[in-house]
Amino acid sequence: MYFFGAINVQINIFFVGKNVKRHPYTDLIAWKSSPHRKPLLVLGARQVGKTHLIREFGANEFRRIYLFNFEVERDLAKAFDRDLDPLRILNELSFRVGATIDPQSDLVFFDEIQNCPTALTSLIR
Repeated sequence: MYFFGAINVQINIFFVGKNVKRHPYTDLIAWKSSPHRKPLLVLGARQVGKTHLIREFGANEFRRIYLFNFEVERDLAKAFDRDLDPLRILNELSFRVGATIDPQSDLVFFDEIQNCPTALTSLIR
């Protein structure tokens, strides 16, 4: 997934209500294994490998990874305008990618989510 031994970076991974500062890949595996997992926020300085970490994690640990970037896909925020119903949002994202996203076996990753406060709010509901 990510090569933290080779590149000395510090990435803070925040679970809702819990700040973890250990080995990010190990923490991601623990998060995936949790039967009651909540949305995950990966925070850290710019250009330290957060997106790379999640892409590798998704490729190695999930059937598929769906990456949505709020900086590149400016109209993506519209999926969160109507309401914050997770099923409706998931259906809209599925339509957007032309495939059914299965939240049990697929990873949905929102990059640059700080550009859409309503999307960020939807994760902590």
